[in-house]
Amino acid sequence: MWTLYFTYGIITILLIHAMLFGINKIIASKKKYSMLKSQANNYHLFFQVFAIWLNNLHNKKNIAEYLLEQGHKNVAVYGGDTICGLVCSELENTAIEVKYLIDQNAYKSKEVTGYKGLDIVCVDEIQQQEKVDAIIVTSINEYNLINKKIRQVAPDIPTISLDQIVFSL
Repeated sequence: MWTLYFTYGIITILLIHAMLFGINKIIASKKKYSMLKSQANNYHLFFQVFAIWLNNLHNKKNIAEYLLEQGHKNVAVYGGDTICGLVCSELENTAIEVKYLIDQNAYKSKEVTGYKGLDIVCVDEIQQQEKVDAIIVTSINEYNLINKKIRQVAPDIPTISLDQIVFSL
């Protein structure tokens, strides 16, 4: 019997809370929780990728090795952030040549060059650039959306997600 009173008490408290603070705040907190959970999953994926990437480097396995096995010597890198710079840095002094960078915010940025002077272009300008064998996408959580955009303007250039490379080594 006491559980019934307890349940009614909880329901009453929730109703009073909803009346005082508004039902929208309860719904908003559920949305915020969902957003935070999604961000946590994204960070977890980044952590996994970086942990395996670091382990691969420790075991003398690198991105250039994967690209050469796939027959890719000239690449572009999508992403204008730190991860993009790390990929470019790893590919320095290898048989792989990074021809240019791609970033969706290329026009919003005042920078027209990125890592060590590489040109930064937007997706719509890919076809006007020097031909590349593949595009490495460093924005791993947005890979499907980015791949779709690239397919629309450059269907003949394969895209490779950074996590695909790291997990394949």
